[in-house]
Amino acid sequence: MFSPPSSATRLTPRSYERALHLGLKDHRVHHPSLTEKSALLAKKEEGNDEKKGLKREESTISVTSSSSSSSSDEGGEVKKQTTMQTIFNFANIFVGLGLLSKPYALAQGGFMSLAFLLLACLLCAFTAYILKHVVDAYRIKVPGGGVSFAEIARAYLGKGGFWSATVITLLEVGLAGAVALIFVWNNIIYLMPLEWQQNSMVYYLVAGISTICVLPTVWVKSFSNLSFIALLGAGASLGIALLVTVLLFFYLDVIPENHYSLIQGETFALAAGIYLTSLGGHALIPTLYVEMKNPKKFPLVIVVSFAVIFLIYSAMAT
Repeated sequence: MFSPPSSATRLTPRSYERALHLGLKDHRVHHPSLTEKSALLAKKEEGNDEKKGLKREESTISVTSSSSSSSSDEGGEVKKQTTMQTIFNFANIFVGLGLLSKPYALAQGGFMSLAFLLLACLLCAFTAYILKHVVDAYRIKVPGGGVSFAEIARAYLGKGGFWSATVITLLEVGLAGAVALIFVWNNIIYLMPLEWQQNSMVYYLVAGISTICVLPTVWVKSFSNLSFIALLGAGASLGIALLVTVLLFFYLDVIPENHYSLIQGETFALAAGIYLTSLGGHALIPTLYVEMKNPKKFPLVIVVSFAVIFLIYSAMAT
């Protein structure tokens, strides 16, 4: 309660409101007509303070969200790929240089080796489906974690599993890339005049220039950004298979007659090894699954992709 004011301290209603507004709480003033009004004014000021606090929080949230969105844009947010893009990328990963070795594999293993190829495709499809469930379990265990063989191994096997998976994956992908580069160098050399082919300096120059031209594709972070290159790769694989098939029918008279047995027991293991080597691409399956717009369709992607892979390999082999 305020003490009764003297005549010197009695204020008018306007000056009393001004005193309250300036925060003169221990100013001993009183006006009988302003007792209720001062309480309302105090409540109004408290409401204004709450509104200001809410505005500050909203502005802080908006600034935080805008900064996080800008940082994700600067970091290059990974684009999601459609089901068709995933199928193209999936098939392009598996159908590579091994396509050219399928006629030799058929000759070494016989026609029964195609049954082994079908069985290998079914087993690879099953293991890809298992990998999908492993990735789902990992994302529940480690929300927001990076999805790769190394990180999955870290989550379940610790640091030793992480380094083991990293070394194995790098060896598989790195050696496959080295084989692909050597294949590119040799084929470019074959397109040059004969005297250039016998010059080692020309070979090194071709190797350096072609490697520099291919290098930017390694910097792409998402498979969706490689969809055009994947389409070219799938088209090239289909083109090679169709070209060999067409040449077979148009030049039957110049092709020597070959007799393939049902099974070649002595060299069947060699054919099986060629088939299995051509189906090595599981290191990239978790990335393909995570980058899908509709991950529920990934089982369909697996079935369609391995069916296409088997048909292309079989057509090329026969």
